[in-house]
Amino acid sequence: MSSTIFIHGAGGSAAHWTPLLSYLSPNLLPFFYELPGHGDREDNISQDIPSAITDFGCFVQQNKLTQFNLVAHSLGGLIALQFSLDFPCCVKKMVLISTSEKIIIHPDFIKQIYSRQLNLEFLTAGFAGKISEHLKQQVIDDLLRLNFCGESEDFMGVTQYNLSMGLNKISMPTLILIGESDRIISPRRSRELGKKIPSSTIKIISNAAHYPHLENIKVTASYINEFLDDFYGTNLCV
Repeated sequence: MSSTIFIHGAGGSAAHWTPLLSYLSPNLLPFFYELPGHGDREDNISQDIPSAITDFGCFVQQNKLTQFNLVAHSLGGLIALQFSLDFPCCVKKMVLISTSEKIIIHPDFIKQIYSRQLNLEFLTAGFAGKISEHLKQQVIDDLLRLNFCGESEDFMGVTQYNLSMGLNKISMPTLILIGESDRIISPRRSRELGKKIPSSTIKIISNAAHYPHLENIKVTASYINEFLDDFYGTNLCV
């Protein structure tokens, strides 16, 4: 089996991957990393991306993983990209979903997070029309569960982090999945990311916006399986 670590995005949790599980190849052994201050963790969110990467490294060591695949969404993509640059011998393949080498979070969204007063109309702009109300609520509930100390004009220092200069050093095969209607990280920026990674493949997912793994689950899982599992059949009906 091929160990595969899943990293959620800003304000998310490991639960964001649950709908995908029943469609994943049995040859993939999943591990779910939660960012500090997210999901079931009781600590506070990291002050910056390097701190989160250090925490992720501890997760890898605790689970005694030496070589593995990475599947990362949105801000989690920054963690995956930097880790793959720092420890290329550990990462076999990488799947990046709805992400970019530099992420700019809307200041209104940051204010909503720290005030815990979410504008649902603002948030639902990140979803495609067919996502279930249950999954929408999961995203909203996870945002309200965030643990933080004080307020900030940034989220985990993400607006100060830019990986554009080092992407040409990424050597492992990389799959970039893009929701065709993503309004949070535009498809154009995700395509630009793909152009900078030498061994990357880009796939556009229809009927999906910023959360393809929640919006078009079967197709997203099919792409992940075909890319990560060398023994996966290519005739999966989706």
